[in-house]
Amino acid sequence: AELEQAAGILLGPPNLVTPEQRGAAESLFLQFRKTKRPYPMCKELLETSHNDYVLFEASGLIKDGLIREWNELSVADIQALRGYLLQYIINRPSLSSFVRERIVQVIAIMVKRQSVEDGGADRGVVINEVQQLITSNNQQMQMTGCAIITALMQEYATTVKSSDVGLPWEVHFALKKKFEATDLRSIFKFSVAALKELSGQINHPLSPEMEYLVRRLVIIAETVLSWTFIAVNLPKKLISVFESDQSPSLRPSLAWKDIILDPTLVAFFFDFHWRVRNNDNIRHHSLSCLIQLASLNGQTLNAKNLRQEYLTNYIRGLIQLIDNIGRSGQIGGKEALGISSVIRKLILFYPPTTLVTVEADILQKYLEQLVSLSCAFLRATTDPTKDEDEKALFHEGFENTMEAWISILHENQLFPSGYTREASAAILKTFLETRLAPPDGSRPRASLEA
Repeated sequence: AELEQAAGILLGPPNLVTPEQRGAAESLFLQFRKTKRPYPMCKELLETSHNDYVLFEASGLIKDGLIREWNELSVADIQALRGYLLQYIINRPSLSSFVRERIVQVIAIMVKRQSVEDGGADRGVVINEVQQLITSNNQQMQMTGCAIITALMQEYATTVKSSDVGLPWEVHFALKKKFEATDLRSIFKFSVAALKELSGQINHPLSPEMEYLVRRLVIIAETVLSWTFIAVNLPKKLISVFESDQSPSLRPSLAWKDIILDPTLVAFFFDFHWRVRNNDNIRHHSLSCLIQLASLNGQTLNAKNLRQEYLTNYIRGLIQLIDNIGRSGQIGGKEALGISSVIRKLILFYPPTTLVTVEADILQKYLEQLVSLSCAFLRATTDPTKDEDEKALFHEGFENTMEAWISILHENQLFPSGYTREASAAILKTFLETRLAPPDGSRPRASLEA
């Protein structure tokens, strides 16, 4: 009751709380955070308090206590506490999101800290349990499972900025490397398998429960595909630079070769995007997965024929998606930007010297689509039925396709004779049409006069 009263004072409006009252409340919580062996008291608070601030502080104290007293706790005590916290969030669907996230973070920290002692054995057990939660038909369990996997990945994703759990940086780095080669693989395989199972049930509009689960699973897959894999022992400062990269390329270790080079993986993500492309909350993430897959490089593609086979398979899927979109007769600015980003990534990581090794008919079709998309995006930038934000997205999409096209022009001698000249003429013709008013072009007079 005393803590709840203090929480009320801290969160109360300034005109109703004196500086002395606020100072006393702050002092009370500062003393509370120093409590040793706080677990029974925190459990009691979690069970009895209805104040979110108190629940948040109690969860934080458990975390601080675990970090401070880890070596004094038995394995049985740790596992019992973790089990309690897991059941606590499962059984309380109305729990505030920030309290839930704090408790989930505590669970993730416990799992990571335990992996120092047992080499990740307990982590594997936890991940299996969490995957069972996700495959249950209980939405609360699914939400909790996805949240724990996301928190676990966040704890391992960066060695420089992961939670301070009383471990030196070198241990964080070793744990990350082990996690990448083992449980991160199983998380990715599970998320893709679950998405494959759900994709056949996708009918629009999606129910809120279905949308939530599909979105969380594709975010998990996207997080893995955006993972900063570091293959060599670099200095800490350099690693922090790599890990702060907002759009790293997909560069997994050899341990991922069988998963990433499976031709059905790329084919699935193209099919999955086609199924969810009309859902604003999921489309961005499915496109992000495709963009990351377009940037695959490194140890998994350690032979020329592997690069050629992967690129051919990827372009085949991209051609099919663009054909399907063309038949649907509609593409929004956000999707146009996403597809153009795929094209830009492809030419960046598979330059013209590699692109020309693709089968001739597939290459021809891809180049034709590149020209068609460039022209379509150009026309959309002056379409009077679109608003300015939408036009800006198409303009950026056009710039991306042109970046790819200019790279091809620089190596035009590698491509079929005369083709690049004809394609360039078609793009230039469209450009002039969209910039000139009738009768020479199609630009609306109003926008020209403006």
